[in-house]
Amino acid sequence: MFHSLLLLHFCLRFSVVLSLVVCASSQVFAETAGAAKTEKSSEAGSEKQAATAYVFDAAQSEIKWKGDKVIGSSHEGLISVKSGEIIWNQTPQAATVVVDMRTIKNTDITQAGSKKKLETHLKDEDFFHVTEYPLAILKAKSFKATGKADTYDVTGDITIRGVTKPITYQAVLKQEGSSIKGSGTITLDRTEFNVKYNSKKFFPDLGDKIIKDDFILSYSFQAQKKAAAQQ
Repeated sequence: MFHSLLLLHFCLRFSVVLSLVVCASSQVFAETAGAAKTEKSSEAGSEKQAATAYVFDAAQSEIKWKGDKVIGSSHEGLISVKSGEIIWNQTPQAATVVVDMRTIKNTDITQAGSKKKLETHLKDEDFFHVTEYPLAILKAKSFKATGKADTYDVTGDITIRGVTKPITYQAVLKQEGSSIKGSGTITLDRTEFNVKYNSKKFFPDLGDKIIKDDFILSYSFQAQKKAAAQQ
């Protein structure tokens, strides 16, 4: 009888101790899991906050264009950036650039009348029809490092004269303090945007009046970190 009571007493005490250990372990596990979840959420929040918007400085940004005849002369000039923004999180994430096609200017012709004539022609229905389509928009969606310093293969789409086409090009993009600087060259086939004037694809018998379908855009820009109130 005495042994039975002693054994019962021992079992009861062991059960109480075991219960306390299990409860304590469960609490520690819950606290650890909670801390890990909080830390993970904090890290995710930090990563999300790290993505920063930079706004283009129009005065420090420019686009140069160049077009050529198949035989003979070429012309070049400038187009103004209306607005732009690039999202940066250690590397570029996305960008949007809006170009004001109404600002097309020629820079190689010195005679005022000829210069004005070309600029007017580039803005009319034969070319970019700027009264109907005043803006061109570039949206960069993917940036892949090339292995060269600050150089990326960029993919996205571009809209000119109401027509949107996929685009790939290479860009040099670099963060310098509170600003992002970028530059590069884009080659486009104007006929893909319904700019068919004197194109050999559509007018093969024009001889030396044929204008090449490809035109070149060389760009440079500087973007400043968006103020907190604008984020």
